[in-house]
Amino acid sequence: MAHPRRMRLLVVVQPPIGGVARHVADLLPFLEPEEWDIELFCPEGSIVWAAGAEQANVTLTAISGRRAPSPSDLATTWRLVGALRRADVVHAHSSKAGFQVRALAALVGRGRRVVFTPHGWSFWAVGGWKGRVCAALERAGAWATHTIVCVAAYERDAGLREGVGRRSQYAVVPNGIELDRFMDGPAPVEGRLVMVARLAAPARRPELLVAALPGLRAKHPSAHVVFVGDGPLRGALAAQASALGVADAVTLLGDRTDVPDQLKTAAVAVHACRYDGCSLAVIEAMAAGRPVVASRVGGMDEVVLEGSTGELCSDDPEDWVATVATLLDDPLRAEAMGAAGRDRARERFARERMAQAVTDVYRCVAQPLGLMGR
Repeated sequence: MAHPRRMRLLVVVQPPIGGVARHVADLLPFLEPEEWDIELFCPEGSIVWAAGAEQANVTLTAISGRRAPSPSDLATTWRLVGALRRADVVHAHSSKAGFQVRALAALVGRGRRVVFTPHGWSFWAVGGWKGRVCAALERAGAWATHTIVCVAAYERDAGLREGVGRRSQYAVVPNGIELDRFMDGPAPVEGRLVMVARLAAPARRPELLVAALPGLRAKHPSAHVVFVGDGPLRGALAAQASALGVADAVTLLGDRTDVPDQLKTAAVAVHACRYDGCSLAVIEAMAAGRPVVASRVGGMDEVVLEGSTGELCSDDPEDWVATVATLLDDPLRAEAMGAAGRDRARERFARERMAQAVTDVYRCVAQPLGLMGR
């Protein structure tokens, strides 16, 4: 395919850590310099910043990583206006960036060039009147959006139920990862449960796993939970474990760079959460060949095939006890689930597949502008 000129892509990413940042960092290497000239707005020092700094076709602009509004957002707004006017295609990731970019895009007449990925709707994180306000803002934002990219059909359907945009505006593109990073590593350790996640409410519920430990250790004395990741819930988890008498069975590793090896050591990978679309941590566990036990929420059943690659649980700790114990009781079944999960990750969750789908969305946005070669 010939390209009359490189297309100007503006990418705006607010969270400096976590799945959103990882998603964009994995996408950037597949945006070829021959086709894309990229302006990347993201927090300095984030993994997205590091990924962008490695590419000659990326120009970096630092923005605040704070989720709440801050005075620094005013400077970002001024710089974004110029970038929006230059851009052929715009992609905003997560709620804060999505609201800011789409409001400005509407003001400068660039709404039909905007792609938005919520990575979990803003109204999932808050309830009551705040949730209703967020839903109203999402509905307004959809008017200044060409395509809403959701990581799961569940996420798309939740948006439609709230009246956010039209079905024709949506594209479902599951997350993808660098599969090769998870293919080799150490052997699983008996009784070891591993959860990879930022320890933060309201999305994550690591306390469910700690609450399940006394019952689980009664069945399997070797059972212990390893939390890979940090966050504001860390202190509360340590206190909870101590109060339940299972402090020796809880390991809080904090942020790590050896996530593939940590997952490989899991007898069972666990993921307790309140909501999720297409969990990168769960996909990574499957790629590592580990059976998964996860919360029955959101789009989790689009990732984990219940009874085949893992199991899904309610928010009752006793359900976690029974489900995890069943897999620890039967290592052969657990290994078979892990193998099935690895196959599913290869078939559906490769980052090459994700990148191709997102690039196709960009080209769809650019096509009416007469920028695409034939």
